[in-house]
Amino acid sequence: MPLHMRLPKRGFRPVTSKNVSVVNLETLSRLLETGQLNPGDLVNERTLGMCGVAKRENVVKVLGKGEIVKPLFLYVAMVSETARKKIQAAGGAVETYLSDSPPRDVGDSEQLFASSPGGIKEALPGGGFRYDVLIGVLNGIASIGVKVFLTPDRKSFWLENAERYFFQLGARDAAIPPVILTVNEILDMQNNRSNQMRILKGRITGDHPEFHVDLIADGRPIHNSVTPIR
Repeated sequence: MPLHMRLPKRGFRPVTSKNVSVVNLETLSRLLETGQLNPGDLVNERTLGMCGVAKRENVVKVLGKGEIVKPLFLYVAMVSETARKKIQAAGGAVETYLSDSPPRDVGDSEQLFASSPGGIKEALPGGGFRYDVLIGVLNGIASIGVKVFLTPDRKSFWLENAERYFFQLGARDAAIPPVILTVNEILDMQNNRSNQMRILKGRITGDHPEFHVDLIADGRPIHNSVTPIR
């Protein structure tokens, strides 16, 4: 027998492959029933890892086995078309980052899943950034996911100026405590695809709720972005 036929066949894994945790709708429904998730929550892969239904280092694919009757707003790697339709029928919405999915359909109800991308380069001679704000609203409770991305080819600028710059996340007319994101925190998040989004949640308290992303340099704001919450 030739040597190549006698050697063991162990297969091979491309270096770009990803470990995937599969989560079915019946699992999400169980988490809702047990109170680990609440209707209207904005759920990402870190959330599912903390609930024990996905490995924290894995990306997540949501499949349509089972039913779901309460709304959730999902931000995960992949979602099957069956699962997407059932989630939307329950009043929720889906955003994915590893598949070319159909655009969001927010309908006419109070439920909302809005995306507000932005960024700026002119204010920073050495480095640019961009960000995404994802907003879900249900029964007067806003769930907001924020992802800030620092330009990779200007990483040296951000590292050299990490003490000078930070991002402040906050809201007007909504009971959401302000959050500070430092340069080092953002760079760490960029290296972990399943934990790139910071999630905030609070009750809407006024007539014109807005979410703010502010870039602070040397103690003063140099860029401000405003996204209406509804």
